Amino acid sequence: MRYIDLDKVKEMDKGKLVLFLIVAVVGIWVTLVIAMALMHGSGGAAAAAVQAPSRDPGVVLNNTTPSAFIPPSAFIPYNASTTIRPRCVDGFPCNTTGLRTNTTPVPVAEPVLFNEFGPGIRNLSQFFTIHRDNVTGNKDLTIKMTVYGWKAINQIKWFSDNWGYYIDQMAPHGRKYVFVYLVEYVDGTTPNEDPRVWYFPPSQFRLQVGDYLYDQDRDFLPNVRVKELEDVTGFNGIKGLVPFGYLITYQSSCGKMAIEDPWLKMGISNARDGYLVYQVPADADPSEMTLVGNFGSFGSAGWELA
Repeated sequence: MRYIDLDKVKEMDKGKLVLFLIVAVVGIWVTLVIAMALMHGSGGAAAAAVQAPSRDPGVVLNNTTPSAFIPPSAFIPYNASTTIRPRCVDGFPCNTTGLRTNTTPVPVAEPVLFNEFGPGIRNLSQFFTIHRDNVTGNKDLTIKMTVYGWKAINQIKWFSDNWGYYIDQMAPHGRKYVFVYLVEYVDGTTPNEDPRVWYFPPSQFRLQVGDYLYDQDRDFLPNVRVKELEDVTGFNGIKGLVPFGYLITYQSSCGKMAIEDPWLKMGISNARDGYLVYQVPADADPSEMTLVGNFGSFGSAGWELA
């Protein structure tokens, strides 16, 4: 009877196991080496693809990289009198004129046309117009208004009728005066069936500086004459501005008076033409200032001072 030596069998199994592990480790290492070689090869191709457009793209302005779209106006067209001829990079074919063109149409924003009958912000001397047909049965109503100038000063001189000379007045600390020139009138020339209306008073206007709205300077007397505005020509060509919305009169009992006349009659000669005055921070920049008006159901408008 033949016996099996169990100790020898165990030694043989151990040897096979060690051999199997060695073969497995070698196989894994070879696989990793092959994979790294393949990855290295594809990476080099990708790098070559990225670097391919680095050749001279032609004349590029403002240090624009070739990978970004550049409008044709940024390139110099080919001309026989020059030695510079623009060349195009991959992805941006050239047309027959030698300019770079884009295969995808670029959307162009439509120009915003100024509409004097619409609300919104406008420039100096641009009108905001309100029109209503047949308000009296025979007449149309057309109200026009605009801001045509301004002045910012830290100190003013106003004339005292009682003392007979000018008095200096400084703006409060950290503030300055801003005078805004405003005109408002009913357009038309025929006095018959005059569609007169209540005018839009100074209380319906504010001066916006940045994110803040400023009301008129309530301490500023409307019946005084401001020296710095005596040489300013108004909308109607009359030199010397008066407060907007007021008629300046003289009475023997009390001297100069400022009377607010609420009626706005037809004709530019009846226009409300004058200044609004505001106190704003001394460091406020004119580019941040906008005179805004709220006219109820008629809409609203604003005028940028600069």
